[in-house]
Amino acid sequence: MVDEQLLSQEVTLLLNALPTHFLLEFARSCGLSWLESRSRRLLGDGSLQDLVRWLFPEIPEASVPAVAREIELCEFQNSCWNHLLSLPERAEVKFRCLTEPAATALRERNGPAIIAIWHHGATDMVYLGLQAIGVPAVIIGGRMPDPWFWRTAPRETEFVQCGTDVRSSTIALKKALDRLKQGGVVVVATDGRNGLLDVETRFLDRKIRVSRGIAALARVTGASVIPALATWGHGDWSINFRIYDPLPLPPLDSLKATEWEREVMIRAVSFFDGIVRAFPGQCRLGKISRLAKRKPG
Repeated sequence: MVDEQLLSQEVTLLLNALPTHFLLEFARSCGLSWLESRSRRLLGDGSLQDLVRWLFPEIPEASVPAVAREIELCEFQNSCWNHLLSLPERAEVKFRCLTEPAATALRERNGPAIIAIWHHGATDMVYLGLQAIGVPAVIIGGRMPDPWFWRTAPRETEFVQCGTDVRSSTIALKKALDRLKQGGVVVVATDGRNGLLDVETRFLDRKIRVSRGIAALARVTGASVIPALATWGHGDWSINFRIYDPLPLPPLDSLKATEWEREVMIRAVSFFDGIVRAFPGQCRLGKISRLAKRKPG
């Protein structure tokens, strides 16, 4: 059996002995090989450009290659940062908050707020973006974050794993409700795959199903639902962070509870449909490869 730790040390020694220009070329070659392998695994014999045409028929043909290239770069950056931030040394992330007024309003709000996110762009960096603008939160997620999260998260920020089992879902719900009832912030993915996916709606002209978790929390606590997005900058490793205005929610007494929650989730998905169409190059390859298997209409 191979001693991976020893092998890692030996590889590190070999790489340290190489000149810088060779290391850069080696890293470029490894990056391209990784992208090719991942694309082949997710798309099979299909073409990423054809996938872009299939999901975004409104994109001009001349722009399709650039969008496909940006998707590949986004995939590469997400993978690299996940590893870099997990190193023992502290890695810094440069943030640009492009919506300062909305960020200030969130920080100075009165009352609870639910930050709704979508798996698009630099999703995990939303957590660091909230830290950068001084907004602690309870984060509900399907998997535990990597070591970098625990090194960077302030004491007031808490991550709660929500799996498919009743116990973890119950714990996550209680943590979220407790924070919201205290006037705090909770982060939940609109397109999360945990919970009962009982709300059918449309996304990129395809039928999808989502959980009503965000809407249920908003109904019970009166929290506002505020979309957020983190995307990769162009040509560097910086993050463009955006906090949007709260979604307009129907009056609580205008619909029955289940219908109210359904309407809220439809509005949330519709909002992120517009976001994904506005930033198609930030699509997550795994997500759109699954979505492409569904026919439009």
